[in-house]
Amino acid sequence: MLVKSMVRKNEYRDSIQLMRISNEICRIKGIKEASVLMATDNNKKILSDAGLLSDEIKKAGPNDLVFAVSAADKEVVKKAFLKLEQLLGTKR
Repeated sequence: MLVKSMVRKNEYRDSIQLMRISNEICRIKGIKEASVLMATDNNKKILSDAGLLSDEIKKAGPNDLVFAVSAADKEVVKKAFLKLEQLLGTKR
């Protein structure tokens, strides 16, 4: 399995919205686990328990939006990141 993550500094999103996005991304074939959440200490613990806590996320602050995904291969990871952008309604 391949694990990748991303941090967006100072981008607050509602936790209900983020849970829905996480669930949607988890439906992609080849995704083992995906989480989109704010980088609070409690959420970092959740990511650690799931094997998704990266060094990048460890450094993130509680006002930062983080995304972590465990997937079968690079193509599935790419699909997950594209779906994330679509669901967040933003491009970067």
